Amino acid sequence: MKNKSTIILLLAFVAVCCLTIGCATSTEHCSVKLSTGVGYVVNGAKTVEKGKNYIFTVTANEGYNVTSVMVGTEKLTETDGKYTVANVTADIEIVVSAQRKTFSVFFVGDGYEASGEPTVTYGSNYVFTLSIADGYDKTVTPVVKAGDNVLVGEKDGNDYIYTIENVTSDVTVTVSGLVKFPGQLVVPSDAFNIEIARLTAEQRNQGYYLQGVSGSYNGVKCDVNVDLSAVVWNTAGSYKITYSLEGHADVTKIATLNLFGTFTVPDLAIDLSDVTTAVSCLDGYQYVDRDLYMVDGETQTLLTPKQFVAEQIVVDGKKVYRSHFSTDYLLSLKSGSYNFRLVDYVTCNIGEFTVTLTDDAAPAYDFDADDMYAYVVGDSFDFVKAMRHANSAQPIVVKYFLMDENGVETDCTDGYDLPDKAGVYTWTVKYFRSENELTEYTKSVKYLLVDNYGWSGVTVSASKDGNIVLSTVDNDTNQYTDKNAIISADYIRKNNKVNGNYMVLTFKVTDYTSSGKFDAGIWSLKGANNDYMGITLNTVGVTCKVLRMLSGGAVDFIIRDFTGSIEITDVEFVTIAEGFGTQKSNVGYVNTTTENNGLVTSAKVQWTTNSDNNKFTVTQAYLDKLVAAGYTQISMDLSATQANIYVICTYKNGNVTKDVAKNYTGGNVNFALATVDGTLSEIGIVIVNTHDNTMHQDYSGTLELTNITYTK
Repeated sequence: MKNKSTIILLLAFVAVCCLTIGCATSTEHCSVKLSTGVGYVVNGAKTVEKGKNYIFTVTANEGYNVTSVMVGTEKLTETDGKYTVANVTADIEIVVSAQRKTFSVFFVGDGYEASGEPTVTYGSNYVFTLSIADGYDKTVTPVVKAGDNVLVGEKDGNDYIYTIENVTSDVTVTVSGLVKFPGQLVVPSDAFNIEIARLTAEQRNQGYYLQGVSGSYNGVKCDVNVDLSAVVWNTAGSYKITYSLEGHADVTKIATLNLFGTFTVPDLAIDLSDVTTAVSCLDGYQYVDRDLYMVDGETQTLLTPKQFVAEQIVVDGKKVYRSHFSTDYLLSLKSGSYNFRLVDYVTCNIGEFTVTLTDDAAPAYDFDADDMYAYVVGDSFDFVKAMRHANSAQPIVVKYFLMDENGVETDCTDGYDLPDKAGVYTWTVKYFRSENELTEYTKSVKYLLVDNYGWSGVTVSASKDGNIVLSTVDNDTNQYTDKNAIISADYIRKNNKVNGNYMVLTFKVTDYTSSGKFDAGIWSLKGANNDYMGITLNTVGVTCKVLRMLSGGAVDFIIRDFTGSIEITDVEFVTIAEGFGTQKSNVGYVNTTTENNGLVTSAKVQWTTNSDNNKFTVTQAYLDKLVAAGYTQISMDLSATQANIYVICTYKNGNVTKDVAKNYTGGNVNFALATVDGTLSEIGIVIVNTHDNTMHQDYSGTLELTNITYTK
């Protein structure tokens, strides 16, 4: 038994070993592309086991910094000197960017000015220029060091040029050894207190503040300058005045000028509705010794000679009048109160007063516009603007708004772009006095933008009922191929949803000045006369034309010897089965549907007004095709709008004609293709007068043939 057990264990062991060896599979790896370039070295394996992390290092070369390490769009971060791409499942590429190190340059010391770049690139030479400042002895050579290294400069006039070679770290330049000249500046008073009302012309001049002031430099007497540019002479406050030695601007002293006090001028109220005339200031000038400022808080704005007649004001009498202001200047202001400050440099008076502008009159603007304007999308045009009356001085603000067909309103006062989408837009002009809208004076006008059907070759415009208008057509009676109105293939491709082979164009003549010949159809190599059927355009009204589409998809629409305009009211695509039926009328069309075998299953015959004979015929060619195919009968449902139907059948033998129905109001009719009278050669369907069966001469409506079936 013991030996038997041993044999069993050995067999089991062999089976397990065989099983393990049979299940072994190869490990899948992903390739790694390592970046190479200037300034760095990438170390890592060229492959990584799929699903494992990939670890590599990037070492910057001397003088370089690694700026980024990328895998695809992911930026990697270095951890403990290594980079890791986690869970690699596809081939990867390591992309590294590096750039030269840059170092900062610092200057230490006084008495000089240095010119040079604030940074320098690793390994480069750094060049800078040193100039001795005013107030220092320019005959003394400065001691210049870069760190602990003494630099030797090249003298260029009063300047020195230095070079620091092979920079590998931040640089600190130290300048010493310069000798400053001694300077003295004596100012008797460091404060001046002056009342504005008593300010004299002398006190506005530099000489007043230089009394008792002296200066010297290195023992030599110097002139002294005083800077009064910071002083606002007509405004109370404390102002800094600066003294400096002539030729030694670094030797300075500061004093303070305190201006205080005011005097007032009676306020003025102006009703702008009475302001209609300009005043002499428009051609006058302003004396340099009298200024007027508009004051807004801490800000004051000087009025120009064309805004205010300063020389006419009686300052001593403290009087300001409406006539001192120009009309244009008052017009530029909104209603409300404004503060002014009047400065008279002769009497040394400064007066402050308030002008209140009022206006309750209606806006003095005209807005002459039609109720609606129509344009083709893409045309250039200007929106109607409000026109201000001449000499109007109202403080009215006009704003313009454009509302689209979705009710979204846009402020177009400061400019606008023309809409590029078909629709109805509302252009509104609104008037504002200060912040208040004068709603009772709001005006609006409609702008209709119409898509071009793809017309070209003529002047294309839009009508107010949303149609395309063709005008300025060709007047050459012998011209067919040039300057014709053309509806584009692109439009047909986008809109021929039924995949029709004909296009029905409905239009109306809106005006004409000659009785021109209108031609519509296709152009082919056969020549125009074989393919165009024309009508004479000598009546204003609506008509339609059936156009067969060219092989390229476009359609010519030719108008000859015609001066006027035509408005396109409808474009419809229909399918007309070849050979099925004809109309004895130039003003109408047929729309058919067919089965895969080419047999017509329904037809709609459309007539418009002015038909000379409203008769539709199922042709002999179509009926012969049915007989040849073994059909013995054709049946259909007939109906017509606003009229009765008269059906006539014609047979080949002896040209026999039989009435099938008179005063027929609609319903099913059967036709045998072969009878004792012969083979059916024509089915004529006529629209008739209800009372006497005579043909309608002016019928507008639809004849429908539905449920057309065929029997063998």
